Amino acid sequence: MLNYDRIATLCKLKGWSKAAMLRRIGLSPSAINDWRLGKASPAKHITKLVEVLGTTEAYLRGEDDNPFPIPQEAISLGSRIPVPVLGEVMAGPNMYAEQRFEGYEYADEADPQRHYYLRVKGDSMEPDFRAGDFLLVDKEGEILNGDIAVVIVDSEEGTVKIVHYQGDVVVLTSINPSYPPRICSLKDIFFCGKVVELKRKLR
Repeated sequence: MLNYDRIATLCKLKGWSKAAMLRRIGLSPSAINDWRLGKASPAKHITKLVEVLGTTEAYLRGEDDNPFPIPQEAISLGSRIPVPVLGEVMAGPNMYAEQRFEGYEYADEADPQRHYYLRVKGDSMEPDFRAGDFLLVDKEGEILNGDIAVVIVDSEEGTVKIVHYQGDVVVLTSINPSYPPRICSLKDIFFCGKVVELKRKLR
């Protein structure tokens, strides 16, 4: 039997309503209620549910607590390493870093315990970084003058910027000249890691 709470959780992680997810499968918004009430069977739709939600049948049935297991074939290859994707980092003003586990992307050289991917939103780092790009972040990497890093300012605002130190002050610079530099006290900044690689998927 399907665990409907888990379906709802995965929909929330992806920013979808259950109705939007069902439309992706080609089902009506009432399908889950029909399954709950025994008016229809979800059996023939489980494969599509797994594909759309990016999870496993065992997780949807409540038999496994890991919604996004590392693919075994990726582990055996050795040359391509699965790295966790932790949501989005904003490249723009007044936006927030959302770190939520979304699954895995692959890197040629990485340590899954040390590295993670974030997706870019916003345009302050264009043309080098575009919305939808994946940034490989080294959370233990030393951040030097001129490095690009993911930072949280004033305990809430997350952003990706070029970092310059000036004593106790940090200047956060965008690549897009439309955005002026931001000057912050070093004590008000938390460094989430150094950006070490860009991954872009062609659309």
